[in-house]
Amino acid sequence: MDLSEQQFAILLAEIRQARPNAVMDTDEAAGYLRMSPQNLELLRLNGGGPMFAKLGRLVRYRRVSLDRWLADNERANTAGGK
Repeated sequence: MDLSEQQFAILLAEIRQARPNAVMDTDEAAGYLRMSPQNLELLRLNGGGPMFAKLGRLVRYRRVSLDRWLADNERANTAGGK
């Protein structure tokens, strides 16, 4: 089933309202961010990535932390740093 951008945005908004503190593993978080799990793991190892929780051997991300990290990294252009 293919969703239009508008349908996807509506669905995403509904999910966010229903589960604002959803917890995800690395694969789920990477999918949410539309990046590879390996890239997310490198960000976790080297710093600069979203906040995460380490529960024994398990790594978990809160959706609100992923959203915050995305917002903190928004740019209007590619010139210069933060």
